[in-house]
Parts: sequence; C-alpha cells; structure tokens
Amino acid sequence: MEKLKIHKATVLLIASYALPIIIETSLQMLIGWVDTIMISRRLGEFSFNGVDTANSLLGIITLVLMVLVTGSSILIAQYVGAKDKEKSSQIARQSILFMVISSLVLMIPLIFLGKNLLKLMPIANEEIISQAHIYLRYIVLFLPIQALMMLLGGIIKSTGDTKRPMFAMVGVNIANTALNYFFLYGIPFINIGGNSGIEGPALASGISRSIGLVFLVYIVYQKNFALSLKLKEIFKANLKILTEITTVGIPAGLEQIFYRGSMFLHKLIIMSMGSSVQAAAGYSSRIEGISFIPIFGLSMAVSILVGQKIGGKDIEKAKEITDTSVKISIAFMIFAGLTFIIGGPFILRIFTLEKNTIATGTTILYMIAFAQPAKAINMSLNGTFRGAGNTKWVMWVTFSGTLFVCVGLGFLLGIVLNWGIYGLWAAVILDEWLRAAINWYHYKTGNWASYRLVDSKHEKVKTA
Repeated sequence: MEKLKIHKATVLLIASYALPIIIETSLQMLIGWVDTIMISRRLGEFSFNGVDTANSLLGIITLVLMVLVTGSSILIAQYVGAKDKEKSSQIARQSILFMVISSLVLMIPLIFLGKNLLKLMPIANEEIISQAHIYLRYIVLFLPIQALMMLLGGIIKSTGDTKRPMFAMVGVNIANTALNYFFLYGIPFINIGGNSGIEGPALASGISRSIGLVFLVYIVYQKNFALSLKLKEIFKANLKILTEITTVGIPAGLEQIFYRGSMFLHKLIIMSMGSSVQAAAGYSSRIEGISFIPIFGLSMAVSILVGQKIGGKDIEKAKEITDTSVKISIAFMIFAGLTFIIGGPFILRIFTLEKNTIATGTTILYMIAFAQPAKAINMSLNGTFRGAGNTKWVMWVTFSGTLFVCVGLGFLLGIVLNWGIYGLWAAVILDEWLRAAINWYHYKTGNWASYRLVDSKHEKVKTA
C-alpha cells in the first residue's frame, strides 16, 4: 500500500504550479477555436487555410527559438533551487539578448523570402499561398515580440510563479479575440472597423502579443521579482552562458522537430487511406488533444519543480514529486480512456454526422484509449528528465519510438500488410508503451538525477 500513497502536501505543491498552466492552455485552445470560427466564416476557406499555412511556417521558426526558452528555463529553475540569484539572473539576461538577436535574424529572410518559403510547403493552391503571404507580411513584423513573450513567460515560470504569466496570456487571448472581431466585423451601430481582410487577424495577433509583452516586462521589473534583469547588463554578451543554454536547449528543440516530423509522416500515411479515414483521424486527434491539457500542465509543473529540487540537491523530493505526478496522470488518463470508449460515438457527433466517419473515428478512439496510461507515464517522466537537464535522453527515446515504431511499424502494418487503421494505431499503442517501459526503467535507475547543471556540466550528485 505504501507505493500507492500520495502525500497531500506534494499534491498541493504540484497543483499550485500546474493549475495556472492548465487554465492558460485551456483558454488558449478555446479562444483559438473561436478565432478559427470567426476567420473561416467571415473571410472564407481560402483565407483560413492561408492563416493556417503561414502559422505552420512560423511554427518551424518557433521551434528554433524554443531552444533558448527551454534551455534558459531549465537552467534558471536549477539555479533558483540552488538559491544562486546572480547566476540565474545572468542566464535570464543573456537569454533575452540572444533571443532578440535570433528573432531579428530569423525575421529578415521571412520578410524578403516569405512567399518563396511558402511555396516550398506542400500546397497546390495559389490562392492559399497568396493569402498566406499577405498574413505573413504583417505577422512576421511582430516575431521579436512573440519571441520575447515566450521567453519572459518561461523565465517567470521557472522562478516558481506560474500565475502571473497565466493572467498575461488570458489578457492576450481576450485582446486577440476582441481585435479579431473589430477588424473583421467592426463595432456595431457606429461603423468603425470591419472588412479588413486577412491582414486584420495578423494585426490582432501582433497587437495582443505586444500587450502581453508589456505586462510580462512589468512583472520582471517589479522589486519583488526573484531575478535581477538590469537593462545595462542585458547587452553584455557572454558566450559561455549561451553555450550552457544551448547545450540543454538544442536536444529539447530537436526532440520537438523529430516528434513533429514523425507526426507529419504519420499524417501522410493516414491521408493515403482516404478522406473518410483522414477526417476521422483529425476529429479523434482533436478529442484526444483535450485530454492532454491537464497532463501537459502537470508535465510543465514537474519540470520546474524537479529542476528547482535538483538545483537544491534535494533528490528525494524530486522523486516524490515525480511519483505523485505519474500517479495523478495515470489516473486521469485512465478516466479519459474510459470516456473515449463509452462516449466516443457521441463526442464525434459534435464534429460530424457522417456515419462512416463516426464509425472509423470510434474505432480510433477505442484504440487510443489503450495508449492513454502509457502517454501519462511518458509525459510525466519527460517533464522530470527535462527539469533534471537530461534532455538528450528524451530526444533519443522520442526519435527512436516515433520514427521506427509509430511511423515505420505503422506503415508496415497499416499499408504493406493492409491492416488499415488497426495496424496503424496498433503501432501507436506499441510506441507509447515501449517508450513508457524504457522511460520507467531509466527513471528507476536514478541516472536521470545525476545531471546537475548548477555546479559544473554533468556533475554527479549523490542520491540517497
């Protein structure tokens, strides 16, 4: 029974970090749907696809910038745990400097070569490319603002404050929706705004992010903020600290590139199975994505907490936080899986009334349900490993599992052996459970806890 014991204080600690992140992510998804409805209904399918295409290109750029966000967040959390305010402040200041430089360097080719880059994407329709280019020309001007907003949000969270970034993002999302409505529909009765075209949503996103950045800057320059971000110190480059940040951040960035690349190949396999399967998979993926939000919040919270505990040499507390997170995550994902099994057909009817699509989607949700507990283990433990600075492990396990099992075996079973969706999602289930077993073994060995980034690179720490 001891193994099933959960410490109330640890649950409350995790919840205090995770709940603001969960609320923030949920609102982002909800308002994203509202914006999608407004753009598609007001401007039409081509404009919506144009926005989606431009954002896909920007998503690739964001992955590059996330190297700095992830690397600095992990290091700051560990130095905060070690109560080294000066070094954690140095890392924050250097990450701001290099984020400004990186975002400006990436912005320039997008301004001058945006249309050519869009043409490299698998889009046959010239109208979509044209709409995407108009949107991109406006939104790219706000790239440094978006980059700094991501970075400052990560820095603030790493100090243990997840509430104020949540309020900032809530404000950003509400402002974005209000401005979208203003540019697309205008203010009723007084005929101000409206009929802006696709540049309206781009300006709405840029202005709302600017508001968010102002709020985050206000937070970090409060006297009670945990770090010291003196403006004159920000512009003093320190390549040693940049190396420390990228050493941790690059594997985390590559992990996301490998994962998204594998999911893209997985989607191509789905598309080869016909439009009905593609639609069913898309709806099922959206439904499954909702269940990830609480686990994503837990994973981020655990990453921060474990980083702080590892930095403070409290390995046992880091393990207790991880164990508690895994138990909560598994319990939630079992509940989510049962919901998919019992309510799958009814949930799918929210999206479509096509009988074949509902039948296929129901089968997919049934199979996804069996992968949910493994997904919980992977997301929780990956949060722990990242917080400990063990990002290379997460990168290689993700790369091997998603590419060779999820995609490779999925192609063999689904296409070559003609098992269809059963073969493809059997590979998905196997991928999750194999990675869960490997990650769990790595966790139990305790090797993940022997990477303490505070004192020196890969310094061994005594684990009790």
